[in-house]
Amino acid sequence: MRVAPLGSMSPKSRGRRPKRPSGRKTRAGRNDAPDVERILGDVVHDAGRDLCKITDPLEAELAVSSLVGTWSGNFPAEDDPEVVFGEGLIKIAERLGTAEAQALLRGLAALGTDRQRTRAATAAAELAARGVAEPAWAGQLGGVELTGSWSYSDVYGDQTSVLLAFERAGNAHGLVVLVDHTLGDIATDAFVVSDAPEVLRLIRDEDSLVTVREITPAQARGLAEAGIAATDRTGDPPVDEDYRPHRALALARLRTLPAGAVPVPPEDVPPARRRDIVADFLSSSEGAALPDQGLRCTTLIVEHGCDVDGGRPLRVSPVKTELFLLDWLPRTADLDEAEQAAMPEVMRAWVRWAGADLPVEAREALDEAAADFGDRFPLAYAGWDGPDIAELLLADVAESSLGPDELEDVLERRIFTMPFTGTRIGDEDFSELDPGDEDERRLLITGEHPEYHDVLSDPMSEELVDGANPRLHVAMHEIVANQLWHDDPPEAWEAAQRLTAAGMERHDVLHAIAEALSRHIYRTMTESGPTDNDAYRRDLDALGQDP
Repeated sequence: MRVAPLGSMSPKSRGRRPKRPSGRKTRAGRNDAPDVERILGDVVHDAGRDLCKITDPLEAELAVSSLVGTWSGNFPAEDDPEVVFGEGLIKIAERLGTAEAQALLRGLAALGTDRQRTRAATAAAELAARGVAEPAWAGQLGGVELTGSWSYSDVYGDQTSVLLAFERAGNAHGLVVLVDHTLGDIATDAFVVSDAPEVLRLIRDEDSLVTVREITPAQARGLAEAGIAATDRTGDPPVDEDYRPHRALALARLRTLPAGAVPVPPEDVPPARRRDIVADFLSSSEGAALPDQGLRCTTLIVEHGCDVDGGRPLRVSPVKTELFLLDWLPRTADLDEAEQAAMPEVMRAWVRWAGADLPVEAREALDEAAADFGDRFPLAYAGWDGPDIAELLLADVAESSLGPDELEDVLERRIFTMPFTGTRIGDEDFSELDPGDEDERRLLITGEHPEYHDVLSDPMSEELVDGANPRLHVAMHEIVANQLWHDDPPEAWEAAQRLTAAGMERHDVLHAIAEALSRHIYRTMTESGPTDNDAYRRDLDALGQDP
C-alpha cells in the first residue's frame, strides 16, 4: 500500500550513485585481483566530489544514504560489508584528507552505523582542525524536528506504513516506512516525500479502504525499526527498489525519536481455541452447507492463520488468500482429490464469514479474490514444474503490442478456460500438458469428464450416460473452450463473467454456453443452412442477464 512520493527527492536523481569499479587491466592485459583500497579511494573521490557540489542538507543525506545502500544488506559475504566498505571508506577518507574525503566523513558521521558514526565524526574533526574545507551543508545536518507521526493501514491488516513529518530550518519533508505483515513484519519500502500532510489528505480523500491514525513518536520508531531489523535478518528480502537507498536515512531519522517499544511477538493460539474457531465457522450459515471435506479444509485455514500469519486466524485479505491457496497449501498439505475439489468452495465461504465486519467494498474485493485464486488453486496444487504457466497461456500473444492490463485480461480468461495442466484418463496419467496446445487441451477437457471415460475408451461405443452422448458432450465443451481461449466471439467470455458473478461454478458456466451453442448447431445440422452467428451472439448476450 505504497503512496507515491509527492515531489520526493530520489537519490537516483539528486545524488549520483557511485559505480563499483572493476579490476583494471595490467599492461600485460591480465585482470589483477581487485585492489580494495584503490576501489575505496575511487569511491571517496567520486562520492565526495558530488557531495561537495550539493548545498541542500537533505540532498546530501539522500546521496550518502544511497551510497550506504549499495552495500548494507546487499553483499552476502563472509566479511561484514559494514566493516569492509563502510569502515574501509572512513579509513581511506581519513588518510586522503581532502575536501572530498571530509564531505563523505560528515555524511557517514550522520548516517552510518554506531561505530561508523563515531569513527567518522572523530576523523572529520581532525581534518577540520587541520583546516580541510567543509561541505556547505555540514553544519545543517542536525536540527531536524519532528512535527507529526501517523500510521496508515489497509482494512485487511496486510500492511502498515509509518509516516513521519519533519522540519529543518523552515524546510519540511516527510519519511514513510512500510511494514508488510504478510511477509513476517519486514520493512519492504522506505522513501521521502516533500509534503507529509498532503500525503495524509490524499489517503483520506481517495482510499476508503485505508485507515489513518495518529501515533506517538515512540510507537512510530518501534514499529519502523522493528520492520527494518526484520528485513536485515531476512535473506534476499522482497524489498522495493527505493528501500535500500533510503534505509540509512530512515534509521537516522528514527534515531531522533524517543526510544520505541519493541513489538510484542504474538502468542501461540492453543489447540482448543483453534478447534472452537473451526466449529463456529462450520455451524454458521456460510459453513453449514459445505461438504464433509469442509472440516479438514477449515482446519488448514485456521492453522495457517495461527502459525504463519502471526496468530491471527480470523484475519482475511486478498493477499493472505493468495499466499494460502497458491503457495503455503501446495507446499505443506497432503490433500486427497475430494479435499482438493472442496478447498476453493471452503475458502470462499470462509472469507465471507471471517470478513463479515469489513466494509462492503472490501468484502466484494475479498470475495472476488477468493474466487479468482480458487480457480487457480488446482494448477498451483498440481505442482507445475515445467515452463511458467503464464508463459504457456500467453505464448501466442507474448510478442504482441498488448499492454500489461490487456495481457492480464487474456491470462484471466485463459485460466478460466483451462485451469489445469494435468489430468488422469482411465489408467493413464497426463501430468504436464500444455493448455495452449489444442490437442493437449482436448485431453484436459476429456479428463474433466471421468464419468464418460469408459465409453470414450471404446471408439465403437454409442452408449449414452445419463441420457447424454459422451462424445457430443465433450466435443461441445471443447468448442466452447476454444471460443473462450481465442475470445471469438467475445460475447462468450462476457457471458461467462456474468454467470460466474451470479454464483455459477466454472463447469456449469461452460455447460450453459454449450447449451446455447448446441441449439444453433442442431438447427444448422437439421436445416442444412449456415450457422446464424448473429443469433448465437444474441443468445450469449442474454445469458446471465435474467436474475
